[in-house]
Amino acid sequence: MLLDLSTMKRRHFAWFLFSIGACLACAVGAALFYQLQCPNPANIETVIPDNADIEITLKRTTCFGECPAYVLHIDGSGHVVYDGGAYAQQRGQREGQMSQQDFHRLIDAFETYNFYALKAQYQRAANPLCDSEAYEYWTDAPSVIIGLSVNGRRTEIEHYHGLRNAPPALTELENLVDELVQSDR
Repeated sequence: MLLDLSTMKRRHFAWFLFSIGACLACAVGAALFYQLQCPNPANIETVIPDNADIEITLKRTTCFGECPAYVLHIDGSGHVVYDGGAYAQQRGQREGQMSQQDFHRLIDAFETYNFYALKAQYQRAANPLCDSEAYEYWTDAPSVIIGLSVNGRRTEIEHYHGLRNAPPALTELENLVDELVQSDR
């Protein structure tokens, strides 16, 4: 049985509308996925209240070479625990104390560099929609994971040092932690 021309036009028009609706649904879904996967934290301000319960951590990993690996934990009183691993000048666990002046200088640096506004990862991008520059990197470089806990709210940033697009402020903050606790890597 042959269909008349008006029935065919209606079916084609219905498929056309269905196709447009599916495309719009995909576009909206992709936009929502992008928003969820690629948040823009630039409007988040880092403010650390006085008398807050604070912990700072810094972990350096090895590279394909002799980059020192170690972990630093600094509590709110300035007490430092250092655990040196491969290629570190000091291996094993050591403890020390930062001056309150240096501790406050470090806290001020987290605020100045707006730590909470930085991305959670500066690594090779798992999602190229978020950061196409994350594909420009060198292999075999070390990573640094720097963390800040304020009254139980923990934020960590993973920074692969072979990546070109990380903000210089992040590297400056990592180096300041080392400088003020005198880790000597």
